[in-house]
Amino acid sequence: KSDIGSHSKLDVLIDVHEEGNKLTDVFFELDGPLKLSDIPELNRVPHADRFALTKLIVSEHGIEADTVLAGKATDLFAFNSSGNSSGWNVALTQKDFTITELLPPLKSTPLHEIKFPYLALMLSE
Repeated sequence: KSDIGSHSKLDVLIDVHEEGNKLTDVFFELDGPLKLSDIPELNRVPHADRFALTKLIVSEHGIEADTVLAGKATDLFAFNSSGNSSGWNVALTQKDFTITELLPPLKSTPLHEIKFPYLALMLSE
């Protein structure tokens, strides 16, 4: 259990992998909800106090965060592509994404019917 900001007794799982008495991988998993405004550095993001993570997984390979935006489950993945020069990558995924979430003025047009069963947005350096 861990206390972070205004949240107390959050469940934290630490998974350690080793092979031949050598540490090969470690990740930390935290079940929320956890407000972004309670996480150092992320609290500097504008409107961070409006968002909460339902799960956060951190390892040397990257970050995975689950949240709910506009009533829909949204997943964020951030990772660094080691071995090449692409740097950090961020991916957002969401099920049942409607075009009006990006373009609210389209709600009054027939385009409001456009729905993607699964959408992924990828940003890369």
